[in-house]
Amino acid sequence: MNINKTFKIIGSMTIITLFAKISGLLRVSLFASLFGTSPEADIFLTASRLPTLFFELALGAAILSTFIPIFNKKLAVEGKDAANLFANNFMNIVTFFAVIICLLGIVFARQIVDVLFGFDYVTTVAVAEILRILFPVIIFTALAFVSVGILQSMGEFNIPAMISLVANAAMILYLIIFGRTFGVSGIAIAMLVGWSLQFLIQIPSLIKKGFRYKFIMKFKDPAIKDAVKLAIPILISSWVHPINIALNIMFASRLEYDGQIAGLDYANTLYIVGVGVFTLAVTNFIFPKLSRLNAEGNSDEFAKTVRTSISYLSYIVIPIMAIFISLSTPIIQILYGRGEFDSESVAITTSALTFYSFGMLSFAFTEVLNRTFFAVQDGKTPMFASIAGVLCNLALSAYLMFVLNLGVWALALSAAFGITVTATILLITVATRKRGMIDSSFMSNLFKTIICGVGAVVTAVHGYEWLNIIYPADGIIAVFFKFTLASLGAFMVYLVLCLIFQIKEQQGLLTKVFKK
Repeated sequence: MNINKTFKIIGSMTIITLFAKISGLLRVSLFASLFGTSPEADIFLTASRLPTLFFELALGAAILSTFIPIFNKKLAVEGKDAANLFANNFMNIVTFFAVIICLLGIVFARQIVDVLFGFDYVTTVAVAEILRILFPVIIFTALAFVSVGILQSMGEFNIPAMISLVANAAMILYLIIFGRTFGVSGIAIAMLVGWSLQFLIQIPSLIKKGFRYKFIMKFKDPAIKDAVKLAIPILISSWVHPINIALNIMFASRLEYDGQIAGLDYANTLYIVGVGVFTLAVTNFIFPKLSRLNAEGNSDEFAKTVRTSISYLSYIVIPIMAIFISLSTPIIQILYGRGEFDSESVAITTSALTFYSFGMLSFAFTEVLNRTFFAVQDGKTPMFASIAGVLCNLALSAYLMFVLNLGVWALALSAAFGITVTATILLITVATRKRGMIDSSFMSNLFKTIICGVGAVVTAVHGYEWLNIIYPADGIIAVFFKFTLASLGAFMVYLVLCLIFQIKEQQGLLTKVFKK
């Protein structure tokens, strides 16, 4: 596949992912305007995180990360029929375990909430009720993930990128029409419907690509055994973000004031949108490609793909990270500052977003490097890196919260520190094992890009302060105007500094533009 076609595919995926993330922001913004950081918001957001948390801990990344390499190998060596047979077997086995997890979750919802959180009796019961509605999400998520793996392996990337857009649309429609009419229970049902659509929307594309469903469940299939061997370390290595979120909720549930969980959740949603649009588009595209290159033994192209992905992601994510760190307050005011989302809600969410954002670049690195190791069927390295990151997050969270008695922002800082530890270990390991993949030229270019990012932070902070002095109005339109000007100034400074420091990615993009 030539470089122009690659950019076109990633470009279309990025646009679809961007719209999906924007729809997610709209969904969260509507919810925030209705419930703010109220106890109801804490109840729903806690319950809504748990099914996806259990899914990610039990199945999650292992589905795509074990399925895609083995499916591609089957496709290349044994042909389409053998690959489809494996896909059916894999899908049925995964669904079987998802159903078991779902049933156990529904039965023991109250005990799960009791063990994990420090809520009072009334809140515990309320969270458990919402949790029982939402646990079937696990089944639809499992089906959706396997379908994504099949389609991506067959070269279809746009429909998989679109699935969250459909789910968000269902919830947005519900929130606009019904709002608070049926409370958070109604919103939970709308969320369940939205997640079911993530699977259903992929069925036409599966049929078009030649996939035909068959009921087959052979646990002793050698390919399934290979998947299980890969799954355990891959699962553990994928636990960093969900466990970091779980730790934040657990610690926040023990704080004295209401709204801390909601504030963390709103901030985390924005953080994932900011870093996820480009990161997910790139990783979803390169993982099947890396799996194929590894199966073909093309190590040079493999190394080039990884290095190019990390370099371009760094160039894109660093200015976004700079804006989020320096202008988190106006971002929160613009997106959430209405209805029940008052000044206290803004303050809680802003503090969390600022410190979450320090982990953006590390998040991007971790996603790419995890896929790199998964593609060569090495799950142990990401596993140990993830364990180290989670332990660092846990230790720092406990120290900052229980020893220093700091606010909710300390949990976001701990999460950013944990993901940075994971990314650092992975980067050092790749540089050590794969000579030439991460060399001194790459590190020099990365360091210079970070300096350009620091310039953007300084520009954004002072620019917004200056705009506040000459235009002190604090309405949403005024805040948006000042944020836009400060952001544009920061981006311009970043681009100019990248020219001065001769950042390779910017030079490459400019060359392509001038050729066009």
